[in-house]
Amino acid sequence: MNKKIKFLIIILLAAIGFGIYYYLITKTPSYITVPVQKGTIIQEVSTSGSVEPPATINLYFKTSGKLADMDVRVGDTVEANQVLAKQEMKGFDSALAQSQSGVKAAQAQLDQLLAGASAEDIDVYKTAAANAQTSLASARQAHDNVKQSAVNAIKDALAKADDAVHNRADRLFNDPTGPNPSFGITVSSQTFQFKIEADTDTKITIGSERKNIEDILKSWKAEADGNFGDLSESLNTASRNLQIIQKMINSLAEVVNGYNSTSITDDAVYQNYRTDILTARTNLNAALENITGAEGSLAGADAKVQAAEGTLKSAQDQLAAQAAPARQSDAAVYIARINQARAAETQVEQEIQDLSIVAPARGIVAKTNGNPGEILNPGSTVISLIPESTLEVKLNVSEDTITGVKAGQKVIVTLDALGNQPLTGKVVSIEPSGTIISGAVYYQTTVMLDEVNPLIRPDMSANAMIETAVHDNALTVPVSAIQSSGGAQFVQVLEAQNVINKNVETGVESGDGMIEIVSGLTEGDKVILGTQ
Repeated sequence: MNKKIKFLIIILLAAIGFGIYYYLITKTPSYITVPVQKGTIIQEVSTSGSVEPPATINLYFKTSGKLADMDVRVGDTVEANQVLAKQEMKGFDSALAQSQSGVKAAQAQLDQLLAGASAEDIDVYKTAAANAQTSLASARQAHDNVKQSAVNAIKDALAKADDAVHNRADRLFNDPTGPNPSFGITVSSQTFQFKIEADTDTKITIGSERKNIEDILKSWKAEADGNFGDLSESLNTASRNLQIIQKMINSLAEVVNGYNSTSITDDAVYQNYRTDILTARTNLNAALENITGAEGSLAGADAKVQAAEGTLKSAQDQLAAQAAPARQSDAAVYIARINQARAAETQVEQEIQDLSIVAPARGIVAKTNGNPGEILNPGSTVISLIPESTLEVKLNVSEDTITGVKAGQKVIVTLDALGNQPLTGKVVSIEPSGTIISGAVYYQTTVMLDEVNPLIRPDMSANAMIETAVHDNALTVPVSAIQSSGGAQFVQVLEAQNVINKNVETGVESGDGMIEIVSGLTEGDKVILGTQ
């Protein structure tokens, strides 16, 4: 091969190499994308436990309130999902109406935005904002009235407590306000003398309680002389103080009422002591009921102010948006507001639902507690239900996931002994206190299976998935598409071969690697997962 041919070959190879190099550096990257899809996303909590025989289910209200209806009696057979008892609504009906109105208003605003605003429409939104401002002012005035009533209830409770201790109970002590109060006195009448006293242990206990109560009353009076900065905490303090004083007064009543001698019982001096203690108990009970009612009223007033503030802000934002031309980003904002309004509506509906006790399963009423009009504390058993023979599953839920678990949620259970055949059930109760297992805190959660299966035996191992959130018509993307920068979340979207970063707000995350997009994307957007 001569030199000329070799030179031509070298030139040809160089040209081919340059062509390959040019192709590689100018070739457009090929992206891996997935479309934003709309569907149902389920957030689940995975846990395990074992099968146990059914036990009596104690049902209670989640919040303090006045019992409105008790629809069952001991021995009644009830069906699953039957309403057994109800609390008074405490203004939640108006809060629900407001939240529902918020959803409708948000949807109407989106429709109006897309259609374009007229001068008449803008006037309507101005009126809505003015009305919302008026409603907020009314809610705040009502809130101030409730706060004043709460302050009056606290001061009245303090006065009753002070009277019960210093004017009535202290008559049964020696040096009651000194460093070592001593319970027990000698009662003298025209015909005889006798001692009102208790055994040594009771006497020491009552004396210690009296000394502690003196400090409580001093601290309480100092707080009452102030401005009650945190009124909810002041109400809680008042309730706690009253219960401490009640305990001592009840102990005194037990001692005073324990003298049954006819001569003593007929003695006017002795009867005066008994009457004083009875009056103290009656006054303290009334004061505690007033404090409990004030707590409920204050919570309701707080909720109404918050709802009114939200309505006003929404009305003001809607008015501003109506004056601007419609943009895609504006529509996305209104869609997000609709979702937020629906979430507020769902929250109020849940709060209303919590005012009812519903039978988690078919069974027999074993016990009832409470009468209409009575104030019931949260967590106090109102109805005890013996379920039918369906077995229960006791699950251990870790402390980092227990906050999302609530009674009534659907549960998918699999048992190793049945070849992991899925069974359905629902959460019926959650232990309020945790249990430490291998150094970690778990909360025992009881699941009632929906159907009786004769193959299931107690002590079988169980695995479960608790559905803590189910969102229908949700926009979803793979979790791997979510990126973050500077505390904000974003995804990369391919539009006309251009890569665009879009900030997003995320919601619940499913166990199969999908996550909800609350705002920032629309259905069909092509989200980039990587490159080929």
